[in-house]
Parts: sequence; C-alpha cells; structure tokens
Amino acid sequence: MKARHAMWVFRCVSGLVLLFGVASAQAESIPCITDILGGTTIDFEQPGTTANDVLPAFDMIAAPDTPITTLVSPVTGNSCAPISDRAMFGQGFQILTTGQPWSQIGLTGVGTVFGLSETLTLTAFGMNGVELGSVTEVFPSVVFPPFTDYNAAAVFLGFSSSTPIFSIELTSTDPNVAWDDLRFSSVPEPSSLLLLGTGLIGVVGRVLRGKR
Repeated sequence: MKARHAMWVFRCVSGLVLLFGVASAQAESIPCITDILGGTTIDFEQPGTTANDVLPAFDMIAAPDTPITTLVSPVTGNSCAPISDRAMFGQGFQILTTGQPWSQIGLTGVGTVFGLSETLTLTAFGMNGVELGSVTEVFPSVVFPPFTDYNAAAVFLGFSSSTPIFSIELTSTDPNVAWDDLRFSSVPEPSSLLLLGTGLIGVVGRVLRGKR
C-alpha cells in the first residue's frame, strides 16, 4: 500500500513539473505577443505634463523624462492599438520598474511624419540591463487626412518573457512618436508564489488522506 501511495505521489509531482516545464517553454518560444492579457493599462489621461508625472504611481520611471502631449480628438488608433488624447511623445527613452518586474509589457505607437514609413521598436531588458529581445513594427506611410487611415495604421508593440523584465527602451526612425495605452503584467511577488506552492502541497495532502 505504501509503495502504491509513493508511486501515486511521484506521478502527481512529475505531472506538475511537466506542466510548469511546458508553460515555461511556451513563454520562451513565443517572446513577441500582440496583446497584454489582464494586467494594468496606463492611458496617460491623468494630470501631468511629463511621463514622470504619471508613471511613479505605477512603480515606474522614464529616463530621460519625456513630455506628454495632447493630440487632436480624432486620433483614436484601432481596436488592437488604441490611443487617446494624451500620450507620451518622443523616442530614445527607457521606462524602468521601481517595483516588481514585469512578465509582459506593451503599448501603442503612432508616427507623426506623414508620407513616410517609420519603424517603431520596443527592446526589453532584464536584471542588470541584460537585453532579453525586441519587437519592431512598421507604421506605414499615411497621407493626411483622413484620420481613418492614420488610426488604422497605429501599431501595438508587446513583449512577453519568462525571465523578469526590468526595463524597456522605445526607439524609432521617427523622432516624434506618440506612445499610449501602456499595458503591463507584473511578476508575482515571492510571497504569492509561496502561497501557490503551499496550496498545491495542501491539495496533494488531502487527496492522499482521502485514499487512505
């Protein structure tokens, strides 16, 4: 009987290890994503004139600080890459976490030079500035007006990593990009992971007591 219980526990633990191993492998093999599921969205509609008037409330800072600009109301982006009246403005700056690192992060980008195709790039970094990877999207050439074509051209840049993300850098061939709807999911705190592990152990223990 003890040998049977031991074998059952071994199979349960092996199954959990395999499950988490597969999830980790999937996260590593698909670093670039098109949306941030769940998490928090920063739309920059809060009062302030620079990114660092808004970001610290979300445990982030911009380096160097970058202005927040007010766009004209017809600028809305699209369903995959929404944008609102107020957005960060510029390129060549980083956003760093001052709290928990992120597992996913992304945002909308729109170019401002009409008639030219521009590239927008999000580069993600881990602890100590180690580069984790990047994603580049093209904001195509748009003739202005109409706004419908401009909004349809808005792009979403997103990055997901099983290695914690501590900062991102936003660059572009357009010096005056508007960045909006910053979306992110934070890595669970160690205490949360401990509670999860304790819960799994409790479930296994209850099942074992039931079999006895």
